[in-house]
Amino acid sequence: MEITLHLNGEDKTFTIPFVNTLILRKTLEIKKEIDFTKAITDEEDLDKIADFLVFAFKNQFSREDVFEGLPGGELLTKMDDVMAEAMGLNKQIDEEPQGKN
Repeated sequence: MEITLHLNGEDKTFTIPFVNTLILRKTLEIKKEIDFTKAITDEEDLDKIADFLVFAFKNQFSREDVFEGLPGGELLTKMDDVMAEAMGLNKQIDEEPQGKN
């Protein structure tokens, strides 16, 4: 899993070898705290999402780095990617049988 942030005029990519069960636990917590069926309009929710990404990537960057270096339209997408990986959804999609030709 990786995330690329544009910091100090350059792209920096941060990686983690896998999404562990602790991140799954944090995923379940944040899903209880934030209503993702509605638009995010609360600064505190944005802080929680950024903090979730910082946690998931083992504090390799800060909340401020997320806000400054990740395009706004990618914040929820990246969080969704991490959450899907934590819940095993990416693996399930990869393992679905392909249609017969």
